[in-house]
Amino acid sequence: MRAHIKRLLFILRDKDKKGHLTILWEVVQLIILKRGFPVFYFARFFYKRNMPFPKDYMNFKEYRSIIYSKKLFRQTTASLLGNKICFALMCEKKSLPGPKTIGYNIFNSFFIEKDTMSIVSLNEFKEYLIKIHESSSTERVFIKASESKGGKGVYMITLDSSDDEVENLWNNVKRGAYVFQETIMQHEAVNKIYPNSINTVRIETYLNNSGGIEILGGYMRFGAGTSHVDNVSSGGFFVPIDFASGQLRKHGYTALIYGSDFITNHPTTNHPISGFKVPYFFEAIELCKKFANYIPNRIIGWDVAITPTGPLIIEGNHDAAIIAGEYSYGGFKKHNAFKEIMASI
Repeated sequence: MRAHIKRLLFILRDKDKKGHLTILWEVVQLIILKRGFPVFYFARFFYKRNMPFPKDYMNFKEYRSIIYSKKLFRQTTASLLGNKICFALMCEKKSLPGPKTIGYNIFNSFFIEKDTMSIVSLNEFKEYLIKIHESSSTERVFIKASESKGGKGVYMITLDSSDDEVENLWNNVKRGAYVFQETIMQHEAVNKIYPNSINTVRIETYLNNSGGIEILGGYMRFGAGTSHVDNVSSGGFFVPIDFASGQLRKHGYTALIYGSDFITNHPTTNHPISGFKVPYFFEAIELCKKFANYIPNRIIGWDVAITPTGPLIIEGNHDAAIIAGEYSYGGFKKHNAFKEIMASI
């Protein structure tokens, strides 16, 4: 309830909103058109000036009917995409470009290269971390919970990490399954906008009824402050991409719970956003299509890192939040695949 009040206050205090009569008229039209109160009109900032009337955008009922469709989202492929260890091992087996996996654990069973070991104490875990660093070509190692979401359960460790950091990591790792991966080297142009996280491009693919792979939409995410993750749910923001040019559009969005202002310059570095050309963007699209052929989930949201030498896939999301990708397309109802998608649910 407190979060809903916070969102409402952001809307009421927003000096950039449309006139009250315009908002009322657009809401009435959407009630008739969508056959229900358009919560999405406010949650997705369509009440603001210079935002379009969202007749071609999904409301939350349409969105939920898609993402909860068992015909579009298959449990078998969902388990492969949702498990970071399985996904990493598949990429390694198929020589698909992804972060280098150094090791992983399942509770007290730890794996590194061809070695398997049982680790039951903090000191043994410290020795394992030394081996991890010796096998890595980067100073920092990322440790991710195998089934984490939204940037949760992600840790960064170095040889200089404090004893408290290592002990905290051990207390979490020993109770679950985690993958240990090398730090990704990010493209210099992307680092200039925000260097503290890997700022990923999200590209959404759709496997159509003819077996072809289509692109639904996409955007680029950025971390902020001192965050090592770029997830919007962790305080980051996203910027829609113009798919014809590979450039970021004029402003970014954060979750309404964090504020209602559009982002034109990065809040931490003040680097301008509009018109930034994403390096290797079209290569990233082709890479996502290639990955989508290996995992036949009908809709997948791919998180792509941009390195100095090209794109690589960090992970695929079977439950892709396709409402953010709509901004890049100007509403999915204008997409050729939308009618086929709605007929498939």
